[in-house]
Amino acid sequence: VDGVVDEPRAVRPDIFSLLFFALYMQILSMKLPERWSVLALFVIQVLWTNMHGFFFFGPVFVSMAVMAELLKRHVKMPYQWNEVGRLTDEEYKRLQLIWFVVIAACFLNPCFVEGAAYPIKVLMNVSGGTKIFFKHIVELQRPITSWDSLWSKDSYPHYKILILMSFLSFVFNRRRIDVAALLFWLVFLAFSLAAVRNLVFFSFAAYLVILVNAMSIRLDDILPVRFSQQKFKHITAIFFKLGLTFWMLDFGAQVMNNGYFDYDTFERKSEFGGVSKRNFPYKAVDFLAQNNVQGNFFNDFNSGAYL
Repeated sequence: VDGVVDEPRAVRPDIFSLLFFALYMQILSMKLPERWSVLALFVIQVLWTNMHGFFFFGPVFVSMAVMAELLKRHVKMPYQWNEVGRLTDEEYKRLQLIWFVVIAACFLNPCFVEGAAYPIKVLMNVSGGTKIFFKHIVELQRPITSWDSLWSKDSYPHYKILILMSFLSFVFNRRRIDVAALLFWLVFLAFSLAAVRNLVFFSFAAYLVILVNAMSIRLDDILPVRFSQQKFKHITAIFFKLGLTFWMLDFGAQVMNNGYFDYDTFERKSEFGGVSKRNFPYKAVDFLAQNNVQGNFFNDFNSGAYL
């Protein structure tokens, strides 16, 4: 995460939450007319429930979609908001079925009700004994804590740029806003403002709403005539895509070189294979396992997941 450079990198279950997050968005936004979407989301929800505590987002996503559809059907909204992205009756019934299915899927875990209620318990304890974590662990602190930090260019600038860009996409597309996208954006903006570790989830949400809004924006309304001509659009798109492609290739090439020297085997190792021995107490863990050490013991926070 931008700004968090003092903690060792670790492969964590959050990565799977991002995967399931993206799959949910893909299916709900593009594959809802397909019958297999119900089964697909059921399987995804079961896997998510048994991998990471953010699994509650599955039912939340579907609930937001149902709420948006109810607003489109029963509440008079400005401009063309009632019609943009409105589902057919068949799709709406399938969405309601999915809502029941994904909630039921949350109970398919070894702890049954207790496992399904885990995220609720965590949220209820945030203001209690676990509050100390939010004060002293960087990734659990708020990215914006005051007006000064809001306008500071040194405090998560990319995050603030994403907020501005996604907000402006709604402004430019104000006549054809999809209420579901607006609810989605508001929920994940609030979620990201709660803790630094949540910024990456907002980046996914911001990217999605920017794309959704961009598809409805007419460039003729916001650009001078010469810049909105078809030839200019094609040329600009080509240069933009080439630039983005070269940047991605360059970034990938730099990341591939990340590694460290293993003094046990006297060889250089890549960061992308096996356990990073420079970050985790692997010898201590081997000792604990081999000697069957029992009971509670003190450990540092960053080694906790590996332990």
